[in-house]
Amino acid sequence: MTVLSWQQLTAGGNENIFKGGTALTVGCFDGPHSGHDVLFDEVFRAAGEKNLLPGIVTFSRPLPVLKHPDDYAGDIATLRQRLSGYERRGFAFCVVIDFSDDFSKISGNDFLAVLKDFCRMKFLAEGPDFHCGHNGSFGMKQISEFAEAEGIAVSFPQLVLCSNCRISSSLIRKSIRSGDFETAEKMLGHPYELDFEGCAFKKSAGTYEYAKSSFLQVLPPDGMYNVMVNTSGLRACLEASGGSILVHPAGNELPRIRSIQFLYKE
Repeated sequence: MTVLSWQQLTAGGNENIFKGGTALTVGCFDGPHSGHDVLFDEVFRAAGEKNLLPGIVTFSRPLPVLKHPDDYAGDIATLRQRLSGYERRGFAFCVVIDFSDDFSKISGNDFLAVLKDFCRMKFLAEGPDFHCGHNGSFGMKQISEFAEAEGIAVSFPQLVLCSNCRISSSLIRKSIRSGDFETAEKMLGHPYELDFEGCAFKKSAGTYEYAKSSFLQVLPPDGMYNVMVNTSGLRACLEASGGSILVHPAGNELPRIRSIQFLYKE
């Protein structure tokens, strides 16, 4: 999967990548979770039918951390995890935006014009509540009008429900914060995974100790949790306590930890 920054995209020179046209979706896509799959499916459907390149436009951090930093619980997935997830799903390219003050001032019309001109966007899938542009001024109505004028096909599929609730990143964060990994896994479509790459640790008697402040992701409440290390099948126990995360071996000594998945059942 080709990964471009917004600056690399708008600098041009990517004509060979996008020459056949693209099918896109835009959003934070933190997780990504099962609610995003309906958008992804629309992109892949259009790409297959129209012989377009499937792509995703996202942000380096979820927007709530920038808009509501004081009460933000944490990311569901790091950028590294999200990019890996997009690639596994089959996206050919991803544009990653650092949401700066300058970027926030771009109008919705200008934002979509960049995607049309630099990505050769021919199809766009978004949720019915999606907004873009300065102050979120561009919604479904304005996007549809832009698309019709520019000959771009659009799709606004309905939101996905889980137990009669809309699947959302905020609901998943709430489940993780309460230690409800069963509900989180149902909405994510996979076990919640904590990224340990780049986190400093101390090791003593086989136990790894990390500072909670090392993690960008949302953490569960203090307690003991069954986990799997490095998606290898190796079990361990994660203890959240005070300002620390401790990972205790369940028998054999643990290898260097890259990630752990929370298990809600044996």
